[in-house]
Amino acid sequence: MPLLELPFAISETVNAIISTRRFQNLFDACEVSEYVHGRPSLSKGYNDVSDIMGTSDGNSEEKQLSVAYNGHSSEHERDDLVHLIHDTPSYYGTFESESTDISVTDLPDHLAIQINSGSFAWDKDDEVVLTNINLNIPTGSLTMIIGLVGSGKSSLLSAMLGEMSLVAGTVQFNRSKCSISYVSQRPWVRNATLRENILFGEPFDYKRYQQILDVCSLQPDIDILMAGDNTEIGEKGINLSGGQKQRISVARALYSRTDIVILDDPLASLDVHVGAHLMESGIVEFLMEEERTVIVVTHHLQYLCHADQVVVMDGCTVARQGDLKEIQKHSPELYSDWQKSITVITESEASQSEGEDVNTERKHLLDVVKQLSNQSVDGIQEDGK
Repeated sequence: MPLLELPFAISETVNAIISTRRFQNLFDACEVSEYVHGRPSLSKGYNDVSDIMGTSDGNSEEKQLSVAYNGHSSEHERDDLVHLIHDTPSYYGTFESESTDISVTDLPDHLAIQINSGSFAWDKDDEVVLTNINLNIPTGSLTMIIGLVGSGKSSLLSAMLGEMSLVAGTVQFNRSKCSISYVSQRPWVRNATLRENILFGEPFDYKRYQQILDVCSLQPDIDILMAGDNTEIGEKGINLSGGQKQRISVARALYSRTDIVILDDPLASLDVHVGAHLMESGIVEFLMEEERTVIVVTHHLQYLCHADQVVVMDGCTVARQGDLKEIQKHSPELYSDWQKSITVITESEASQSEGEDVNTERKHLLDVVKQLSNQSVDGIQEDGK
């Protein structure tokens, strides 16, 4: 009997060793320094307090503090709460993280994110990755970040999200509009139904849900699933294609009611016509109608015409930023290169669309031929009878 258990014991032992090494890498990693950036604190135990302090619903600060302190509104307790929020070191779980003393003022309403002279590294002891980043993201705008491979586009998003250590400068969010939805390059789905992956804990709104399915071109995929949107998605989305996982991740971000939506190359694994529909119907129309701040990293230059602001990354720093007219004025050579690339891409997409139309027509003709063949066979059988 023990020999029968040996293969299982070996498998579990190998899994335990791998898991232990992963934990060891996590424990050995440097703690992320927390700095004042305008978003609610992630520190343990202070989330509700920070959320209330960050709101601007017209109530006085004293009323907000009394609500945060579970109804107790004595002057002494309110003073203690203010002292607790502003002076107590922050903690992530059971690990103490260093906190900077940089104080920043509130951003004006027309700005969602502001980075001033920012330099970032993955760890404090590592080499600086992003240098001299100066960036303003307007509220309710569509900002597109472009650049060559390795120019620092995804790293810039990580810096905004606080995933990188701030070496110098400041990063600040608008306190009243700072909730974020993020879609990474590698789509993430969990072991739940398709609908639960899109809702992600949000209340179900049928009209909004159907609209999201339409702009993300998910309805045809749901129609072919045996249980529809109640189909259970396997571990790591094993029963979905890469494009389906990508669109589900984007649908999750669109369905949420966050103020800021950050998309890291959302069209990379999508077909041409699906990507065009998602960009135009989902990002340009749906998100802009809701006046949400959208930041998109993309290689598709043909969509720059929809952007309120274009950020060009080069050498891990912001080389240029502004709308297309400003870039055309200050960098005519770069704009000319973009136009040439857009022309080539447009012609390529047109030929690809023609090929798809031909394939569709062929499929339709085959279906017609099959139907005629079946009818002929049925007629022959009836004559034989």
